Amino acid sequence: MSKRLQTILEEIGLTRREARVYLAVLAQQEATLADVAKRTLIPRMSCYSILHGLLQKGYIDVLVKKKRRFFVTVHPSKISARLE
Repeated sequence: MSKRLQTILEEIGLTRREARVYLAVLAQQEATLADVAKRTLIPRMSCYSILHGLLQKGYIDVLVKKKRRFFVTVHPSKISARLE
């Protein structure tokens, strides 16, 4: 299923790495930078850049809990509404 979702995300304009990072955050609901890097096997600094780009594009949001940053995905329906 995740390969299919990754393909769909790539078709709507995300890069392969952006799609992998988005799906990693989606799978965990709330993920730290370290969680995403570990799950995707992408180096932390690269993950940070990708997460920052996804944040600017509106695909993810940031939550701060006890001074820690957690990344969460924007609901897919909001993304599809924006694309239409």
